[in-house]
Amino acid sequence: MPSQVVSQVVPEDAGYQGDPVHLTASIDLQSPSASGVNVAALKNPIPGPMEIMEVKFGLRIPTPSTTVSAGVSGGVVGIQFMLGDIPVTNGHVPVWLFGREANIGAEQVLGNSTTPFTYAEYRWKLAHPLYVPTGWVLTPTFQHFGQIKQSIYTRISYGARVLPIGAKKPSAIKVPYVASFVSKTFTTYGAADTDRSAETDLVNKIGAPLHLVRFVGRINAFFLSSAVVYTSDFEGDETSTGASDLRGRLLTVDKMIDSVGNQLVRDPTLYGSVFAGATRTWEIGRDLVVPSEWYAIVDLGKAAPVTTPSGVYQAQAQIGMEGWREVAI
Repeated sequence: MPSQVVSQVVPEDAGYQGDPVHLTASIDLQSPSASGVNVAALKNPIPGPMEIMEVKFGLRIPTPSTTVSAGVSGGVVGIQFMLGDIPVTNGHVPVWLFGREANIGAEQVLGNSTTPFTYAEYRWKLAHPLYVPTGWVLTPTFQHFGQIKQSIYTRISYGARVLPIGAKKPSAIKVPYVASFVSKTFTTYGAADTDRSAETDLVNKIGAPLHLVRFVGRINAFFLSSAVVYTSDFEGDETSTGASDLRGRLLTVDKMIDSVGNQLVRDPTLYGSVFAGATRTWEIGRDLVVPSEWYAIVDLGKAAPVTTPSGVYQAQAQIGMEGWREVAI
């Protein structure tokens, strides 16, 4: 006799928080391309609503080569989220710009010509559980940015809980929102250079006030040659990518202002000082409510080095803005 899942009706005042459920979908993402996943795999398998507590991302090179290795990172794949017709992101956001990183050293394993298997894991713990009404899905669409020529096996998982039958439906839900700015490609040990974000990057486009939680700052640093493509944001990896040289010495946030003229970063400040090395974030500390169409502009400066190592080292600054807002349902 086949087993059945039985959802028990629980009184609202019983203190029951629902059963845990873990949902996963994956795709072999070709370079460069955008694609969705099987959303049925991310839908609540038990009739009724659920709450998503966290989202986990996994990236891996499925067919590595012994002559061309690729160190995959959260900077080479973007994701766009929709909850029904409610936008959760401003376009495709690099996956490592979601949330606060808890363990930088463990998030990424780099390969080389003799051990080419590489993978990266990231976790986004939501500021508030995301209520997903009955029949709805938090739908992801992935984009391979094309920096790595190999396909990338991409996995997404939701850590959630199924709410009991009879649980009160809220009149409004707290929906996260993430926007991002990806800079031009800098030559790490080349001449001094600058870049500036656009008004359409770190912007509140949801048509409602947004509660800002944090800014996230990563460096997609890589080494290019005829045989190897590495991508990394490791603090101590300057020997292969120049990431820590940028974070701690060469790359600065020269200025950061918002659309009403507030100086968020007044003077040139090292990138690694604005975005803490242990978490890659600038935590707001309390919810800062900004109006609809509010935006932040970031001016970046990259200094010329005193000495120039051999090899072609390049990098992009990637900055995310995370918040949440209330949406009536």
